Amino acid sequence: MGELKKLVQEGKIRYIGLWEASLDTIRRAHAVYPISAVQMEWSLWTREIEQDIVPLCRYLSRVSIM
Repeated sequence: MGELKKLVQEGKIRYIGLWEASLDTIRRAHAVYPISAVQMEWSLWTREIEQDIVPLCRYLSRVSIM
């Protein structure tokens, strides 16, 4: 995360996103630099993220779920 934060500050990337990250990973990463997006499996058959990931992303307010 530190290196990604550095790339944002240098203007080389605009946003930081995570893929299939755990709740703890999202929290730790967001503490270093704000996360813009989290890509997770979410469907009618896979709804587990509604219990913890979705509420956390709402709490962090700027995190989109894809």
